[in-house]
Amino acid sequence: MHYIDSHAHLTGENYRDVEISLMMKKAQEAGVVEVINICTNKISLERAFSLPLPYNVAAITPHDAHLEGENFFCFIEKHVDQLVAIGETGLDLVNSKAPLESQIIWFKRHIKLVLKYKKPLVVHCRGAFKELFLTLDEESYTGPLLVHCFTGTGEEALEIIKRGFFISFSGILTFKKSEELREIARAFPLERILIETDAPWLAPQSKRGQINEPANIVEIAETLRDIKGVPVASQIYTNTRNFFDL
Repeated sequence: MHYIDSHAHLTGENYRDVEISLMMKKAQEAGVVEVINICTNKISLERAFSLPLPYNVAAITPHDAHLEGENFFCFIEKHVDQLVAIGETGLDLVNSKAPLESQIIWFKRHIKLVLKYKKPLVVHCRGAFKELFLTLDEESYTGPLLVHCFTGTGEEALEIIKRGFFISFSGILTFKKSEELREIARAFPLERILIETDAPWLAPQSKRGQINEPANIVEIAETLRDIKGVPVASQIYTNTRNFFDL
């Protein structure tokens, strides 16, 4: 069985180089053949290039939209050919201290970058799907788009399906109190689903309280298999390779 962790923050401040090496070895032993590394600042992206890690995604997150991000944005554009997507960008009205206006400005700039270089877009959205869809419409963006770590409502999931977008489920899917999310996963088309760890955060139920890592993607895949009642690993692997054009 082959898996791809579609979203992990390997080169942030949480892991040392030796820990990354050990985690990648452990992940490979678990069947995780690729990890999409998410970079949210210039340091993490430079570190990704130096290790090196083959599959990287970068953007200014909505949480940092109130900070001066021009230097990082220019660095992203300079190295865009080395990225498999642009993200995670988007809108957050729950956990971000950045004003919505600032978030929208940077989100639109990332959309323009995606359109210019023909890259897929990885989106973070919390409590702002109405504003997210409006912004996408204003920029005439129709995809490809992945809503990472989806925790929205059933209605929002239906709109994502309507627009032909993808969603990714994280360890939250395995949590005991996530029954509503599991119902959404049960109904969501399998050919539009990816899975992720969002490491080092959101370790799945059996690892709650621990630092997350790519090998834990297997528990998320098995949970989704149980929810769907059918094998899912092969289709999700194909979805991920196709979305990121690996």
